[in-house]
Amino acid sequence: MPRGFPRGHVITKLTPMGRVTKPDIKKNTISTKNSFNQKRIMKTTIFILCSMIFLCCIVLHSNAFEFHWEIDETPEGQESATVVEPVQVTILDEPVKISSHSASIWLMRRYSVHLGTEWSGAHAYRLLQTFESIPQESNSSYDKDQRVTKSLWKLSDRHIQDDIEIEIHGDTKIVTVAEEAFTYAKPLLAEIEGVRGRYFSKRLHRAVIRFVTDEGADRNAIRRILRERYDVSIDVPDYTELTRHTTVEHAARFTEFKNEELMALVSMLEEFPQGMLKTPGLNYLVRRLDGTPHPLHPEAAAVAWTHAGYIEFMESAFKDTDIDFIHRLILHEKAHFLWEYLFDEQLKQDWIELGGWYENPDDRDGWSTTKQTEFVSAYAHGVNPNEDMAESISHYIVRPDKLRSRSPAKYEFIQNRIMHGTRYISKIREDLTFEVYNLYPDYVYPGRIIRIDTMVEGEPEDDKVITIVIEIHSESNLDTATKCSMRLFSEKGTSKFIALTPIDANGRYTTEGHIFHIRFGLSRYVASGFWAPDAIQLEDANRNDRYVGQNDFGWKLYIDNSLEDCDPPQYVKNSMRLSLSEETTNMGRPYQVVTAQWKVIEKSGLRHSYANMNDENLETHSRGSGRTAYNPETGIATALFVFPDYFQSGTYALNFLGMQDIAFNATGIYFTDPKHGLRDEDIIIDELPATIDIETTNPDSTPPELDLNQITINAEPTRPEDPNGETNVDITFRVRDDISGYYFSVLSLRDPQGVSHHFQHHPDRDRLFDFSPHGHIYFIGDPSVYQTYKLAITLPVGSVPGTWGLSNMRVEDRAQNNLRLDFTEIIRFKVDDGTVYSKYDVNEDGVVNILDLVIVAAFDTSNERADVTGDGVVNILDIVAVASQFGENPAAPAVNSPTPDQIQSWITQAMQADDGSPAFRKGIRVLQNLLLKMLPEATALLPNYPNPFNPETWIPYQLAKPSDVTLTIYTTNGAVIKTMKLGIQAAGMYQSRSRAAYWDGKNPLGEYVASGVYFYTLTADEFTATRKMMIKK
Repeated sequence: MPRGFPRGHVITKLTPMGRVTKPDIKKNTISTKNSFNQKRIMKTTIFILCSMIFLCCIVLHSNAFEFHWEIDETPEGQESATVVEPVQVTILDEPVKISSHSASIWLMRRYSVHLGTEWSGAHAYRLLQTFESIPQESNSSYDKDQRVTKSLWKLSDRHIQDDIEIEIHGDTKIVTVAEEAFTYAKPLLAEIEGVRGRYFSKRLHRAVIRFVTDEGADRNAIRRILRERYDVSIDVPDYTELTRHTTVEHAARFTEFKNEELMALVSMLEEFPQGMLKTPGLNYLVRRLDGTPHPLHPEAAAVAWTHAGYIEFMESAFKDTDIDFIHRLILHEKAHFLWEYLFDEQLKQDWIELGGWYENPDDRDGWSTTKQTEFVSAYAHGVNPNEDMAESISHYIVRPDKLRSRSPAKYEFIQNRIMHGTRYISKIREDLTFEVYNLYPDYVYPGRIIRIDTMVEGEPEDDKVITIVIEIHSESNLDTATKCSMRLFSEKGTSKFIALTPIDANGRYTTEGHIFHIRFGLSRYVASGFWAPDAIQLEDANRNDRYVGQNDFGWKLYIDNSLEDCDPPQYVKNSMRLSLSEETTNMGRPYQVVTAQWKVIEKSGLRHSYANMNDENLETHSRGSGRTAYNPETGIATALFVFPDYFQSGTYALNFLGMQDIAFNATGIYFTDPKHGLRDEDIIIDELPATIDIETTNPDSTPPELDLNQITINAEPTRPEDPNGETNVDITFRVRDDISGYYFSVLSLRDPQGVSHHFQHHPDRDRLFDFSPHGHIYFIGDPSVYQTYKLAITLPVGSVPGTWGLSNMRVEDRAQNNLRLDFTEIIRFKVDDGTVYSKYDVNEDGVVNILDLVIVAAFDTSNERADVTGDGVVNILDIVAVASQFGENPAAPAVNSPTPDQIQSWITQAMQADDGSPAFRKGIRVLQNLLLKMLPEATALLPNYPNPFNPETWIPYQLAKPSDVTLTIYTTNGAVIKTMKLGIQAAGMYQSRSRAAYWDGKNPLGEYVASGVYFYTLTADEFTATRKMMIKK
């Protein structure tokens, strides 16, 4: 038998045309459970004979091909998922009262944040802690005017989208924050399974990130956070150089991230433990142009190039996906860098053994596994141990119960070997949960495959009819499956996805079963030779999945095609044309249709084609084509794009064309414009895109709104007296949209095993939408008025008992704007490693710093840890005691340090209370040194950074005394490019990005200046100094 062929009996049959009969299911179903020993000798003989026939005759031309395989030994028993019990968390902390005075003052002075009267001291301090953890612009006592725009903050007990709502009133931001975001903002002392640790979430951090970055629109703020906190950048100086050893592409193949995509990236990067926030080797996050797939991995949503130092995301990572998928994908891709740079060889080897992995040259991916059920996804099972680890880590953080139920051993491995005890708990909003009751739950995986029959009918020059029958082992009605699916690959690399339907023993279709059947056609032009699946996936109604690798079953399917076509469709260069026409709906409303037309060279016929267009708005996604057609006589293909009046106006460019012929040969054509950013020696690899100007009357770029406070879920068992898991679930919600109207929603329910179940809601389209030959287009009525919708779901028999919940929703309007709602909170449990915190580390965060001084400066005697000296009161003595632990010669204060006036005030108070002790004197000296560090001895102009730069730079300086400061930038011939009058500034250091002078590389007209050398001069009263800098593009 071929190498790696699974143990079992094989029958290969070649029959002349006219004598082929349909597979007799009863005849081919061989029971080995009770009669295995009696039939073993006969089966062995047949096996040897058929193997000889197979080896000698399979390559001969014939009119039919039949293959039969059955397992050698019938499996015993059933395999089940591990039943997950809810994690019991005991909160041990007692609430600590914190004066609102100190934290609120710091928020106001540093960040121009003004809190309403409803804010408690605890809430104010948690907000201050969060602000301090985010690199950002802040105010300084040296500045005459505040750098940060004033904002007024309110607390609300309502559910708010993303926990924060920002409104602009004149020069002030009105910010409303959901109070529920503060619940776990402060690490609480807790206990899980007898282990103590800190229990907290980053929910408030996510909300504040939205404020600091203006919902992702402030790219400078985003860049700073990514650079300083995660040591990664979204600014690639040279895409040609970056991709030199990967895909070899130019910058036109890439684009900027959208605002919400950046929010997701920052949120997930923050979820890693502190020691993993900055990952060695990861330098860039890049985004491919909308509508264009990856050139090497067209099905991939993201690719991590660990040796090249970047992760690239395709549009498919974010478009038409829910927030759960997006979050797991980001974590997954970063996990590849952990595997490459942080995990040692012993850890990797232990993981390989745990997953049953072994290298297999006969597998398409080079790896196989002996296991079929201990994986969180088909992708984790189907590739290699690296991908298995990445998938498992992403679930460990976002959906830990899925990993716990599928493989407790992998969960414990990640917990102990990678996360060092840190655990994650995904908590669904309480009012969106419901109970499912079941006395007979189904945790059982579908049975193992025990039989496969394949048959091919058709002459070598004719189309083929393929019949496949698969049987799985049966112990009871719990190990059935509802789906059996696979992707068949030819030896040439072409493929076809198929899904088999369950049938009963008499061949009748059913909803679930142990036997699966499909009969389908293949063109006479598909690749000749063997076709085989890489894996087979079995799934039951309750999402218990079995993943069967190619070494777990026998398979042969031979296609004898004398007319095989192995050449993909060929696009005729420069043949793409776009034209615009107008049409009307049934109700007479106009819309526009763009027709894309191009020439194709194709010998067997075009099966499918599609095209994607982009507008000029970076925040919108690509528009995909609708109906397509191909005329084989003329070789002309067409694709239609429908443009209602709510799509964006502007110039649209067709950036990608995909085609597949009836032999499954596929090709993709990129149309990109490198503009003028390439060097002369760069090669233009793509044809310029065809463009067309479209003007619409009412463009819609705003997502629909979901009333977060009006979602109700009612669940009732269908058999309350004897519950079997079948449950009627009614979800009611309200939606409105500003222009184009609500189109559909996808709702995800998560069961106690961590498994997601997805359901779609579509409003009554015939009643709510104006119809046209191109489908439902316009919303009838006023879309801006909230309408109530109801989704009725019936969970299947066997559903997992326990607490279910609505974990997330995706709501889309007709203009393809998406609203993504995450109803979960990722709560982290960091194990107490036995660290005894210094009494000077007042907030017990492992360092003695300004946050400890803030707590002490509140002078709140109810906070026992603030009483550092233990004298029963909190006063200046405690401030001096904490300051004494900063070091005798502290570094220059950071941006978020006390102001000189505050430090001077503390020094004055401390000197008045001086008791003459060495510790007290040291504390005073530390405060004095801190003050001196903030006052330079001489005024100076410092070198700009970065230098060379593109396009922005920071120009630092220091002032020995208050001065009227002006900074002038000019060319080598003396022409002034920009003058910055910085006004009268106090003495101090202006070196950090938040305090140094900033130049965006533009002239007064807002145009980027050319590459070259420039000079900058600082004038501070009588002081003048000049330095040189360079822009290099």
